[in-house]
Amino acid sequence: MPMPLPASPIAESKPAPPKPATKPESKAVASAPAARAALAAPAAPAAPAIIEEKAIEHSPSKTRPAESTETKPAAIPTVAASGESKGKGRFALQLSSFQDKSEAETFAQKFDGERPYMVVSEIPGKGTWYRVRVGDYASAKDAIAAKQSFERKHNVIAYVAQK
Repeated sequence: MPMPLPASPIAESKPAPPKPATKPESKAVASAPAARAALAAPAAPAAPAIIEEKAIEHSPSKTRPAESTETKPAAIPTVAASGESKGKGRFALQLSSFQDKSEAETFAQKFDGERPYMVVSEIPGKGTWYRVRVGDYASAKDAIAAKQSFERKHNVIAYVAQK
């Protein structure tokens, strides 16, 4: 006659903790195959929102706020690419290039102490670009040294550009 095996701790199991309550599924959705298929189908892309633009008239009026007494920053000098005569050097540091002139001016104002200027370039197939540059260096060696110093000082990447 075989002897019964003693109970092992592995065989004894504790009851599983209760699962957290979940939101019960609707019986109509659970039982309707068409509804389940609709839930599984990808949603159709939403129609793009249409935003109406309104024309804004820019005419002076009596309710216009008073002009600020603060001094406005000086305009950034702009040079055409073909007639680039900013200084006698052959090299400069190019900081960035923008298609929007106001963005280029805003960016250039961050470096007012370095006397930034913009070079306007017409690029075939791409339009007008405004290149923000600083410096005037006679040699590539001088420009590279200035580039390293400028990058450490301003934490901005600069490129050596030939004029």
